[in-house]
Amino acid sequence: MKKSKFTEELIVFALHQTKSGTAVAKLCRKRGISKATLCDGKKNSTATASADYAS
Repeated sequence: MKKSKFTEELIVFALHQTKSGTAVAKLCRKRGISKATLCDGKKNSTATASADYAS
């Protein structure tokens, strides 16, 4: 499997920004990631996202 060029931290941070109200399309353009990458990250790191930003 090919290693992603985006770190899990970047994806989690992007997911956190979408939850706070930033538009997904705008966020993807700004960070240089695709919507598919963001959706895959959402599937794979939902537990990590809530744990990192709970405090």
